[in-house]
Amino acid sequence: MNWGLYEKTEKLEEGRKVWDNQGRIIAEEHVDAATHQVLYTVKYFYLTNFGSFAYTDRVLNYGTLEFTYGLSEPDEITVSVNLPDFDNEIYYITEEENILNHPLIAPLFSWDTQTYYHSDQLLPI
Repeated sequence: MNWGLYEKTEKLEEGRKVWDNQGRIIAEEHVDAATHQVLYTVKYFYLTNFGSFAYTDRVLNYGTLEFTYGLSEPDEITVSVNLPDFDNEIYYITEEENILNHPLIAPLFSWDTQTYYHSDQLLPI
C-alpha cells in the first residue's frame, strides 16, 4: 500500500507498506516526496518462539524485532528488540557487533539464515 505525509497541502514524505497474511506490517519504506529517494526502510520480525522468555500480551508488540536501514547513515542497520532486559533499546548491527548473536536471542532468530533482514530491499526476490 502506498501512503503520503502532508503538511497542509504540501506532500513531505511518501512510502509503501507491506503486510503479511496475519495483517501485521512486515516492511515499510519512507521516500522523500520531492526527490523520490528512499530515506530509510523499516522491517519487522515477529517471534513465534519465545524460548526462555515468558510470553505476555500485556506488552505492545512483545517479541518484535524492528530493523531500520539507513536512518542516520546509508549502510547503517539498527535493530530494536522488544523482549525483557532489552527494553526496545536500539542496537547497531555491524561486522564486529550484533545483538542478535546474544545467547538469549540467537536461538529465537538466526541472523545468518534470515538473509532478508541483511539489506533494505523491501520485498524478497
